Amino acid sequence: MSKDLPFGQNLSDRYARGKNLSDTVLFYTDVPRTFRSTLIGYLYEIARVFPVVLLAEELDKETEKILLDKTFFPGLKEMIPIGQYSGTQGLRARHKRLFRLAKEAVNRHNPRIIIATGTYPFESYLRRLGKTNGATTISGIGPIYGRTRERRAYHTLFSSYGKVPVSLPFFAKSAFIMLRKYAAHLLYYWILPLSVGQRPFVTGPSFPFISRYGRYKTGADYYIVMLAGDREALVKEGIPRKKFLFVAHPLEGSSRTFLEKTYFASAKTHVAAVKNHAAKNVLIVWPDVKMGFQKDTYAVIPQATIQKDRENILRIILSCLPGWEISIKPHPTMTNIMPLKRMGKALSPLIRVTNPSDRVEDYIEASGCIIGVSPISTALYTASLQCPQKPILSLDLQKELMGDSFEGIEGIEYIDNEQRFRAILTTVEKGSYKKSPPVQAKEKFAGIVDAIEYMKRSSKFKVKSYS
Repeated sequence: MSKDLPFGQNLSDRYARGKNLSDTVLFYTDVPRTFRSTLIGYLYEIARVFPVVLLAEELDKETEKILLDKTFFPGLKEMIPIGQYSGTQGLRARHKRLFRLAKEAVNRHNPRIIIATGTYPFESYLRRLGKTNGATTISGIGPIYGRTRERRAYHTLFSSYGKVPVSLPFFAKSAFIMLRKYAAHLLYYWILPLSVGQRPFVTGPSFPFISRYGRYKTGADYYIVMLAGDREALVKEGIPRKKFLFVAHPLEGSSRTFLEKTYFASAKTHVAAVKNHAAKNVLIVWPDVKMGFQKDTYAVIPQATIQKDRENILRIILSCLPGWEISIKPHPTMTNIMPLKRMGKALSPLIRVTNPSDRVEDYIEASGCIIGVSPISTALYTASLQCPQKPILSLDLQKELMGDSFEGIEGIEYIDNEQRFRAILTTVEKGSYKKSPPVQAKEKFAGIVDAIEYMKRSSKFKVKSYS
């Protein structure tokens, strides 16, 4: 496909003949790092076939520059900042502004398709108003790695133990958390909508703060999932199978080349310049969470035990991979990395702690082995697609709740005991570590435009004729 095709010219015989304004797509993205790692790939595919308007939270300068490049995004008509989570406005004023923005976007662009992940006020209004105007709506789920029951339990436990005074008994903590979540739901999905003259969100979204997956039954017309296990788990939750679009991650599909040319280009250049050095660098994806829960009993794993386990992981790596540099990439939400730096400095000069805000994709590209410490990080899933040939290890040595989420996920090695961890690191050191070749799911759409084409053939989607 030529990147020089002029705006409006046919980009694929499978799709509509030319960009027709009646097929405008509204595309909302909330979390900037999720947009960089995944959603921008879908936007790239869409903007080469349809006119699209991007509604976004604050983006970094590099991403903004890429989006303005018409060779990559010929169909991108406009970028509109939303600011759902920022600003100095009061709650009611911000809610009123978000409703007005959603209404203006739908009325001005009259979209045929609305893509908006999440269930917060702005995207909820965007879907509701879009449906009223006849748009087909798409949201996204996950990846949740098929662990719906465990995720519910984890969020309840984490909130109860991490956000409530420790002097209260557990039943009182959980009751307090539940009451607070119901109050938040009542405020955001009943009181605030009424304040702008809108009916409450009675059926969908339903209790997003409690992570009840049943909310997806009525929120959007279709949902994108990238893992077969997620789809099957959510079908068991009662969501109709026909609502799912099983779509390949952008790194598996046609937008991989785009991502390599943009975000991964500088990292690849660095790796090429110091190839041997980069091969002996191990990346550890480090969580911000300092507590855990036993998988079987839900008992709290003391912070001291978690700390000791993580120090032990570093010692094992240092002993099994002698001379390798260790890059610890803290989660972006970690605000104080000094204790982590002190721990690394005490263990070895080979350990360095990176800036939490750095792009994890760069470190994935520049490392010979990637290790994730429980609880899980979606960065491991990204790594398994970005560099499928590299050893990618998910550690769960304490057998924590949610610690086994990557078990059975293609391209990621799940490890739950120290002996196996040492054995695998030995093969990594010797260069004899082997991975099974990836298997592409046959029923998966190769890209999001293929999924949209499927939608346009369905009875839900009204297709306008082209002259």
